[in-house]
Amino acid sequence: MSDATRPVSESSENAVLVREIMRPGVLTCRPSATAAEVARLMGNAHVHCVAVLASDDEEGRPPHIRGVVTDLDLLAAVPEPDRYPDAHRLARRPAVVLHPTMTVEQAATLMRAYHADHAVVVDAPGRVPAGIVSAHDIAQCIARGDRRPPVRPARDQAHRRRVMLRDRASRNP
Repeated sequence: MSDATRPVSESSENAVLVREIMRPGVLTCRPSATAAEVARLMGNAHVHCVAVLASDDEEGRPPHIRGVVTDLDLLAAVPEPDRYPDAHRLARRPAVVLHPTMTVEQAATLMRAYHADHAVVVDAPGRVPAGIVSAHDIAQCIARGDRRPPVRPARDQAHRRRVMLRDRASRNP
């Protein structure tokens, strides 16, 4: 495991951890979702990315992250809709995957290496998506310089939870 991907303990010299800056909850879609469906998900939730999840064929294994579609990726579908008919083709692959115990510095190094402006945070045991970290979240951390996690308005978190629940309900009738 490289230094950039090695999770660290909480006591690492007052380093800010990914779990402190991540936005909890992840909007997801199937690889077959159209660009319009992905755009609707983003617009309804006021977010800039959606994780593309695919189920494993083996029973009992959780879905895995195939990639991430960002609002910038959707721009590619505007002039060439036939070239990007679904989320699988739109998605940036591989998705950058972070662990909650990684430092922000490690996250930034990985995101920079893959030219990613969004990364999915997964819980270690099941690799289930737990949150998103964006380049903007890291920029806020740098700007504060005081190592405090960002303050998220409760109304934004509640709105995202409602949209995610509505999204899940619509996929599981």
